[in-house]
Amino acid sequence: MKRILIFKCAFFIKKNALFKINFKKVKKSKILKK
Repeated sequence: MKRILIFKCAFFIKKNALFKINFKKVKKSKILKK
């Protein structure tokens, strides 16, 4: 049970990090387009 929780936490942290990186990329591309 604990292992599943740790795996889920790691998954969410990875997903959140990827989302933040993608968000920054989108922001940069929007600024460059203007």
